[in-house]
Amino acid sequence: MRFNERPQFVPPEVIGSPIDFAWEGARDHIGPTEKVTPLLDQLAGTTTCAQVSMCAGVLLWGAWRFSGLAPVEHDFELAEAAFAWQVDWRYADPDRGPKGKPPDQPPAVSATMKLDSLMRSAMDVDQYWNSYYQPVRETFHSAHIVQHVLPKPARKVFQGWLKSLTTRVKEIAPKPDEEFRKKKDFASIEEHQAFIARHRGLPLPPDILLEGHEVTAERSRALVQKFITGLDWKANRYLRPPDEMRALGFEGQAYGG
Repeated sequence: MRFNERPQFVPPEVIGSPIDFAWEGARDHIGPTEKVTPLLDQLAGTTTCAQVSMCAGVLLWGAWRFSGLAPVEHDFELAEAAFAWQVDWRYADPDRGPKGKPPDQPPAVSATMKLDSLMRSAMDVDQYWNSYYQPVRETFHSAHIVQHVLPKPARKVFQGWLKSLTTRVKEIAPKPDEEFRKKKDFASIEEHQAFIARHRGLPLPPDILLEGHEVTAERSRALVQKFITGLDWKANRYLRPPDEMRALGFEGQAYGG
């Protein structure tokens, strides 16, 4: 899929539709922060890579909804970079785009900046790359924002897409059924790293976002490789050049060439 072209799961009437929702501020429509809800349960139970994939898909919904109403071009690049990040964190630097605290108004700018900040948080290397835990809350809060800002007829479409996506994701990238263990509980660094790697999971291809596209565990590796080799890092501000990746310790051929 091309990230700067409307994906099939986003209805065309969503793009730039009039602002017909109340907007109190950037943090007022992110959903509950202190309790577990059915949506949070629905989203949980995946690997980190799977969760980042879902968060990127939700970001795309928000970016297309506000296309023409707010600066969202960089969010298409950020969503693409989120899939490269899964292969190796050195591919992507989520801080290279516009930053800053989301303002409470106007609604389109406030909402898109909040969605952007949640995606960048999900890609926080220090927080999630070497962690047993996943950025479920980031996806959860992003989904609440998108549900709130979409035109009413499109909300059920979004909810159906998200439910279908979580089902597909959990089939090929479920979180391992293992209790949390501290680093000191492992006999070696290698054993701890293998434990964390299982919960990070394998990278998923952007195709996982598309309904009707069969993405099995067996096909996923080839699809991810095709995605990586097709990237144009010069056209995406969030993607690091190969020389910068090597300076950070990347080994092998970046972008497949």
